[in-house]
Amino acid sequence: SNLKTQADLLDSSVSSGKCDPDDIYVTPRLSDTDFTCEMLIREDMQEKCPDIMITNISMLSIMLMRTGEQGMLDQTRKYYEENPKAEFHLVVDELHLHRGTSGSEVAYLLRMFLDRIGVPPMKNGKKNEQLQVYASSASLGSAQIYLEEFFGIQNQFDIQEGYNLKPV
Repeated sequence: SNLKTQADLLDSSVSSGKCDPDDIYVTPRLSDTDFTCEMLIREDMQEKCPDIMITNISMLSIMLMRTGEQGMLDQTRKYYEENPKAEFHLVVDELHLHRGTSGSEVAYLLRMFLDRIGVPPMKNGKKNEQLQVYASSASLGSAQIYLEEFFGIQNQFDIQEGYNLKPV
């Protein structure tokens, strides 16, 4: 497969000394034969935590339980402990879908994850400045209250209200 070929090419370039092992994670893709900043296999992320991770709630839950991911989570926690000005950006799309019991489960799972990586929503009774939350929804209603309850952060949200465009 193309993915296997690409992984083999990366491995042989590192083995032959053509590039540093970390280069395969930071060099942007320029063509089909050049390296990429994408991590091609889960083991790469487990060994060296990614700068950006896109996942879903099911996989996040599994990651928190699997022993293979604990090193990645430990590296992330260490990074935020050693870099107090660094910010973790949490993006949740379609927030209105997380309501009721299942919404509570998602909210607590996110809090468990944030606590695990050392960026809990609240720190010393105040909003943790290392955490930036972005959420989108077309139909939240009482957005301020919902956001505070879902993320466990009080009075810290800047709500950008949408509007309808009239046809020309």
